[in-house]
Amino acid sequence: MPDSSLFFAEEKIIENATSTFNNIDTISKDEVKNGYQSLFKSYKSLYKQFRRLIKLSDKQQHKLNSLNEALEVRNLFIKKIFGRYLSEDIVNTLLETPDGLELGGERRFVTIMMTDLRGFTALCETLSPENVLRIINTYLEIMSEVVLKYNGTIDEIIGDGLFIIFGAPIQKSDDAIRSVACAIEMQLAMINVNQRIQKMGFPELELGIGINTGEVVVGNIGSQFRTKYGLIGSNVNLTARIESYSIGGQILISENTLKACGNILQIKNTFEVLPKGLAKPINVYEINGIKTPYHLFLQKQKDDMFSLKTPLPILLFLINGKHVCDNALRGVITKLNKTSCVIECGTRLDILSNIKMSLFDDDNNPVTQDLYAKINKNFSDNSNDYTINFTSIPLDARDFFNDIMSKL
Repeated sequence: MPDSSLFFAEEKIIENATSTFNNIDTISKDEVKNGYQSLFKSYKSLYKQFRRLIKLSDKQQHKLNSLNEALEVRNLFIKKIFGRYLSEDIVNTLLETPDGLELGGERRFVTIMMTDLRGFTALCETLSPENVLRIINTYLEIMSEVVLKYNGTIDEIIGDGLFIIFGAPIQKSDDAIRSVACAIEMQLAMINVNQRIQKMGFPELELGIGINTGEVVVGNIGSQFRTKYGLIGSNVNLTARIESYSIGGQILISENTLKACGNILQIKNTFEVLPKGLAKPINVYEINGIKTPYHLFLQKQKDDMFSLKTPLPILLFLINGKHVCDNALRGVITKLNKTSCVIECGTRLDILSNIKMSLFDDDNNPVTQDLYAKINKNFSDNSNDYTINFTSIPLDARDFFNDIMSKL
């Protein structure tokens, strides 16, 4: 019986009872008895109806609770499965927002980080697919924990590179600061990565990181068949350019990120670069540490070089974008360590430019044609002596260098 029917039934009982008691002086005892019995039956009937409704309500509540539990299980399942492909913040946004899957976006001020493992592509060519996955999964496991610690959103895993957002889908006032602290801890975590992969029998890896802060369009991009949560804008491209200038163990940030962080960053060096697509040069800053409240600092790199008794002949090929120039420049390696060397070259080279080298032993026999490096600095304005950092060392070249340094 509906609630309104119960209300009218109760009203009728009260009306009958009132009429009975108003006429109690003029009715017999049997009539009073019958009246009480009728009243009792009416209340008993009403009580049964209430009990039936209570039971129905309990069933409905139980059903509602079951549906809520099933929904929670489903959401946890979605978060568990899709959280491995998207960040947890993005999955939560899609589940909790009514229009979470609709295409479109909004303008937002974010900080973007891009990372790349130096020399990993060349290493992959010498390993089985299974071993490549062992290395990359070890690296990603450790790095993902660090990113999660600083509330970054891993938007994409591009091979051995990470595309990380600070400020979307959840925006905070310290996005830029957290991004730099995260980058420093990621570099420090490479010690753990290398310890683990060296136990597997693989060589050490180095990480390059670029960070930029600026306005982008963020949201769901694609079509009804394939949708991706991501960013679009010139600041995404600029971040990729800044990352490309970095060498292993280095963190480079834009001037916008520096301003957003304030005076808590420890700057090691400043470079002026002209990224593709920009009309004017910009400054990028090499970060060595962050002060309060994080107190994180990169370990000092040992720059000790071994002077070679006999310089090693090399041929240099400048790299323009992804194109290796045909013209070979002659030079020699005069000093060497595990990650870098000093070269003498008769041609002026631009700082931070990428080069490919062919390496020869002291008898002019070829060692490798695939030694990649980045020009780090030259010793003076009038000098054609440069320090270069290796970005990819083939195993045969690595063994060759180790053999030379062991004899010095």
